[in-house]
Amino acid sequence: MSHHPVITAAPSVIARSRPKVASRHPKAGSSILIMLPLPVRHDQEGRLLFETQAANGLERWAENFEHVTVTCILTPEKKLQALSSWSWRPVAELACADTVEVVTLPWAFKPTLFVHHYGKTRKLLAGLIQRSNYLVFSICYTWGDWAAMGCLEAIRQNRPYAVWTDLVDHQAVRFGAAGKPLVRKIYTRHVDANMVKLYHHYLIQRSRLGLFHGRDCYDAYAPYCPNPHVVHNIHLKPADAISARALENKIDEIGQRGPLRLGYLGRADTAKGALDWLDVTKRLLDCGHDIDATWMGDGPLLEDLRVRASELGISHRVKFPGFMADRQRVLEFLRSCQLFVFCHKVPESPRVLIEAIVCGTPIVGYDTPYPRDLIGANGWGKLTPQHDPAALARTIGLLDRDRDSLVEMVRSTSSAALSFNDAAVFHHRSELIKAYL
Repeated sequence: MSHHPVITAAPSVIARSRPKVASRHPKAGSSILIMLPLPVRHDQEGRLLFETQAANGLERWAENFEHVTVTCILTPEKKLQALSSWSWRPVAELACADTVEVVTLPWAFKPTLFVHHYGKTRKLLAGLIQRSNYLVFSICYTWGDWAAMGCLEAIRQNRPYAVWTDLVDHQAVRFGAAGKPLVRKIYTRHVDANMVKLYHHYLIQRSRLGLFHGRDCYDAYAPYCPNPHVVHNIHLKPADAISARALENKIDEIGQRGPLRLGYLGRADTAKGALDWLDVTKRLLDCGHDIDATWMGDGPLLEDLRVRASELGISHRVKFPGFMADRQRVLEFLRSCQLFVFCHKVPESPRVLIEAIVCGTPIVGYDTPYPRDLIGANGWGKLTPQHDPAALARTIGLLDRDRDSLVEMVRSTSSAALSFNDAAVFHHRSELIKAYL
């Protein structure tokens, strides 16, 4: 396949390439601008790279729109060190490369950098907005949030736009103040977080459509949005769902009453409740439950978890293998778990909960609107009060003793794959955009 050259345009780099096949027939002449806070980078050969799962999202967007323009942040390599576990794909090798244009914007999450890049970037965005039929902005912050600036430019041009988010950002900023020096903590909690809150409410109020990932985001933002909708963002294929044979094998294993396999997949950090998760594991073992627990993923608390598990004397029953790059092995891990245990601390909509359900693994964890909405009346899991490891341990212990109830819960998850796959969720979002913008 021949590749188009990379075209340089200050302050952006535009990578163009050609797609192979599109499985859907998007509306003729439809073009969409999607502004994301995601990082992109160049490899040693100068090729523009996109994070693997986000790249899958680009391919799904291209099945629903004739032309897709996406903006991302060209992030300094030193800022990407914390994302060492991410895998990347060249934009030019995507199946949709011919109808996708990736525009890189400067990293400017500091006031001085934001001011420095403001003029040229605002002018660039004005042109992108003028030429696009549909506008979708994934807002995230204040300084350096070019998607939020895109909202302001759309308002200036009197263009309808959608806001898209999977995190209640001001609450995440406030939560992130923990552990900072006193002055910085006060500023973050009472100035920075409130700036984000007021700014985002202003932009959401003036949007034509709100695409809120999961019920946590929906409940937080719906009162400020004229047309809010719950959407989901997952990258599983229909074929990734647990097979009928694997489902029956899992049910048989549970019925044999061997060790209960608990698992989690994600970053080991405070927001994910990593220490609470270890506390739950310790309580279950202390109560005599036969369990094997695994936290798969990297993160700043990973080594702390390993040390703490050793101090508690439970290293032989809990594993921390770190990051797994092979996506198929990750899915095998999710299918092998008999319960997916989570202790999330901030309002967000992590797609791993849906991935676990699709893999035939019920979710058991802290009660917030997002997992509550997923479970609904489907029997796909159980929830307990937030920040209460003892209550979560008791609930898991009851399921360990009542294996028949656990079997029914596992069996009921097999229906999740009908609604939760990448083609279905991206088509749903695309149809909302076409209907309301």
